[in-house]
Amino acid sequence: MKLCKKCVLPDTFPGISFNEEGICRFCQSEAPVDSRRKKRQNLLENMESVFNQVRRKKEGEYDAIVAFSGGKDSTLTLLKLSRDYGLRCLAVTVNNGFIPEETLQNCHVVTDALGVDFVWYTPAFPFVKNMFVKSIQGKPTSPAAIKRGSQVCASCINLINNHMIKLALQTDTPIVAGGYVGGQVPAGSAVLEINPARQEQIREATLSHYQSNFGSEARKYFGLSKELLEKTKDRNIYLVNPMLTFQVPESEVIQEIKKIGWVAPQNTGLNSTNCMLNDLGVKTHFDRYGFHPYAEELSDLVRKAIIPRQEALKRVGQIPEYAQLQDQLKKLEVKETDLS
Repeated sequence: MKLCKKCVLPDTFPGISFNEEGICRFCQSEAPVDSRRKKRQNLLENMESVFNQVRRKKEGEYDAIVAFSGGKDSTLTLLKLSRDYGLRCLAVTVNNGFIPEETLQNCHVVTDALGVDFVWYTPAFPFVKNMFVKSIQGKPTSPAAIKRGSQVCASCINLINNHMIKLALQTDTPIVAGGYVGGQVPAGSAVLEINPARQEQIREATLSHYQSNFGSEARKYFGLSKELLEKTKDRNIYLVNPMLTFQVPESEVIQEIKKIGWVAPQNTGLNSTNCMLNDLGVKTHFDRYGFHPYAEELSDLVRKAIIPRQEALKRVGQIPEYAQLQDQLKKLEVKETDLS
């Protein structure tokens, strides 16, 4: 497999090409450092303007709901929003059935240290189990989806995002924040203002996809009720991804969150700090599409000097084998032959 000499994108990545020096077209088109810095500063100012608009407008309510996976990036996001920006945050963790005890401990330690309210939400595992198996076996929601992660992660993240928006509407919270980094979401999406009621027609296509794959219960987990949408039809929500404005080297992120008690789990693979199912997603995605599902994300982090290329090479170079994933397969009640 041929890899870009600057990042770690392989020649199997959709739409890639290389120049004579072996540099991929994505690295060739990367904006100059000064331009990226200016754009990031604009995103930061836009985000801070939103924070200033909503901060403590109503006594006793939340300023932001944080999708708190317990991993390193969402932990830094929660720390920044609650401590540095003084937002009243509700940290919400969605337990997909594969969250290790170490991550749950991190969630409690971090939220206690920051003095933040914390909710642990567990969807019914029979639905989640079926969702994961059908995600591996089925088709992605769009051709672009396969470049940003495995189908296991995509379904899980969409369920999480929908739950956060639902909570924001139910609690009249103006911000939903996530710990997404470059390569996981579009570069300009540090702040997006949405009206969920007006977006429902757009969301319906995705919801129909999930219903056809996961059954009628999918509407419960991926949809918003007509009653809630009617009640909140004039309410806008800000979706905020602060990591797109911070651009902190990964080593500094870990150093910072360790100060409030965060400890890296030892059983979540090379590319996750919160989920034991991640490696199965990596394996099945690589077998089907021929490239690592984190290749785009890691390449973006390399270009921005958030991680060294050598570390990215290590992470994309080790594809787990099914022999290492027997616990996950057993919990999903499938064999590797069921997933091919």
